Parts: sequence; C-alpha cells; structure tokens
Amino acid sequence: GGGGGGGKPHGRASPPPPAQRASLSAEEEEAARLERVRVLQGRTPEAVRAPKLHVCLVLDGVSLAHVDDPETELRLLLVASRCRSVVACRASPLQKATLVRIHQEHIRPPPVALSIGDGANDVSMIQQADVGVGIVGKEGRQAANTADFAIGQFRFLQRLLLVHGRWNYRRQATVFLYSMHKNMVLTFTLFWFTYLSAASGTSMYESLVYTSFNFALFLPIVAYGILDQDISADYAMHHPETYSTGRLNTQLDLFRIAWWIGNAIMYAVILCLLFFVALDESFEDYGLYSLGTLVFAAMCQALQGKALFLSHTVTWFHVGAFAISIGGLLLFFLVYNLNPAVTFIFFGVADFLYSEAIFWLSFLILAPVSTIMFDLTAFAVQSAWAPTKETLYRERDALARGALKADQWW
Repeated sequence: GGGGGGGKPHGRASPPPPAQRASLSAEEEEAARLERVRVLQGRTPEAVRAPKLHVCLVLDGVSLAHVDDPETELRLLLVASRCRSVVACRASPLQKATLVRIHQEHIRPPPVALSIGDGANDVSMIQQADVGVGIVGKEGRQAANTADFAIGQFRFLQRLLLVHGRWNYRRQATVFLYSMHKNMVLTFTLFWFTYLSAASGTSMYESLVYTSFNFALFLPIVAYGILDQDISADYAMHHPETYSTGRLNTQLDLFRIAWWIGNAIMYAVILCLLFFVALDESFEDYGLYSLGTLVFAAMCQALQGKALFLSHTVTWFHVGAFAISIGGLLLFFLVYNLNPAVTFIFFGVADFLYSEAIFWLSFLILAPVSTIMFDLTAFAVQSAWAPTKETLYRERDALARGALKADQWW
C-alpha cells in the first residue's frame, strides 16, 4: 500500500487556475454581448418600420448617462422607434449629439438627420447632424454660426423645409441628372460615329470644339438650378404631403435614373438617325469637322431645348442664359475659324457652315423640335397612364391658382 500513496488520482481533470477561469468568463460574456447586439440589429429595421404607438418617451440626462455601449444604444433605439415622439431634457451637449449619432449609425438605410438649436449647448448636436439649422435668439449666435442654415424664429422652419427644401432638392436632383444626360448624349453620338469611321478612333468633333461642350450648356441649367419652382409656395405650405418628394428621394431613385439613361440613349438615336441616315446625302461634300461641328451645334441646341422643357419657371434671367449660350456658341465658332495660326484644320469651317441653309435648318428646327417632340410624347403618355405624384401636385396647384381648367387635358 505504501508504494501507491504518492501517486495522483486520475478519475477527474484538475480545474483551470482562477486567472484562466476569469479569462474564459470574460470571453464568453463578450461573445454573448456580441450575439445580443447582432439580434438587436436584426430587429431594428422592423421596429423602425412598425406603426408608431401613441406614446411619448421622456429622457433626462441621468437616464442618458447609461447609454454608453452599442447594446444599450440599440435597446434605446428599439423603444424610441415605436414611440410617437421622444423628448430629451436636461441633456448635456454630448448626449444630444449621441442621440443623433445613434440614429445615423444603427438605422439602415441611414436617414438624413436634421438638428435644430438656438444656443451654444446645441453646437455639438448641430455638427453631428447631416443638416443643421440655427435659430438666432436670446442665447446668442453660436448655433447659427455653426449651422448650415440660420433662421430668426422657429416658425420659419416650416417654410424652410416645405418650400425651399423641396424646391432645392428637385433643382439639384434635376441638375445632376441633366449633367449626366448631356454627357451621355455626346458620348453615344461618338459611339455611333465609330462604326462610320471603321472603328479607327477618329472623332468628328474638333478638340477645342469638343472641350467647349460644357461651357455651351452650363448657363441654362444653372438658371434652372437657382430659380425653378415647380409648385407655388402657398400650395407647398398648405399641402405638407408634397415634402415626400425629397424625403422619399423620388427624383434620384433607380427608376428615375434608368429613365434618364434611356432618354439620353433616345436623344442620341434621334440625332444620329437624323444626321447619319436621313440627311446622309446632304453631307457628302462636307469635311470631317464641318459635319462634326454641325452635329455638335445641333446637339447643343437640342440639349438647350431639354433644359427649357424641364423648366417650370421662365424669367428674364432664363431668357438671357439661353441667349448667351446660343449666341456665345455661334460666336465662338466664328472667331475660332478665322485664325489659321490657331488651328489650321478648323480654318473656314464656321464660314462655310453659316452659308449653308441646312446648318440653320438643323440648328434651329430639326434637332430641337425632334427631341422636344419625343420628350413631349413621353410626358403625355406618362401623364395619362402613369402620372407621378409630382405631376399631380403641379396639376392641383395650377387648378387652385386658376392657371388650368378642370377639363383641360394638356
């Protein structure tokens, strides 16, 4: 019996040391926390879309002090998303900014956060938000100096959002789509010409003429982007549902972008069929840059017509922008072709074109009328069979102002 007394028992494994047990416990707790966060993140989209309860959640600074990790932030967001409104009082500047950040980080797709404040304690919240509005009041101008927009009274916020916010969204969205559209039309005409030039890479546009494209077209769309008003301010103020245009991003969704891409392709097809097929025999004795300059000028005129077709407001500024763009393009051609020392290959091109009736017919009538008729037809079909909310808003506004009769189909 004495020989076996010094051996160790083999029936059970020895427990891990206390330090290792603490390490395992911390790892398990972290894994469990991450799993809870993952589950909460999966429930967040459903909670955000769920109907709101007629409940108001009130939070104070002491309560918000416990919101210090992602799990707690998600739990707060799940509760707050079901409430009709959330009021945070006695909150520090950092806590106000945290509330904005929680919505930006945990809601998908990320919302556009708007913060409104009137004092220095609102600066952090305004800086955290995507858009900040500062109110100039008794507490100074710190908030207004930090914000993107400054207003004198809180009641002005309604007009800032419903009227100017919607107008600006539509303008900027259309300017972006038009800029994409016009460059696609230019590219597609060159793509078509590639087959006529045996895929040699030859461009029918002289290099400096090609470079002038954006300069020839920027003024009309800039006028649109500054001044266009598709509905009146009174109608927008009395019908807040019109604000959904920007809130739902209806002007920059995939369908609208695809529509503009298709429209650009059709513009290029119309112009190429017109000049490379229908009028092909008329240009048999034209040089490369004579033909290219004619197509370029007619295309610019068609795209000017596109900007005019998009406009709902026409002022003297618009008229001046169109006149300067059209006249400036013709004057540029004329001056550029006078000096052979600048470019010999373009010498006399404008003089020749300006003496041809087909140039003026194409520039003033054929190209712009053809493309505008296509746009008008597409708009009439869409308005009759699948009108957008924006179209209905404009019609109701026109009826309310007496600018449109109830039985007037156009």
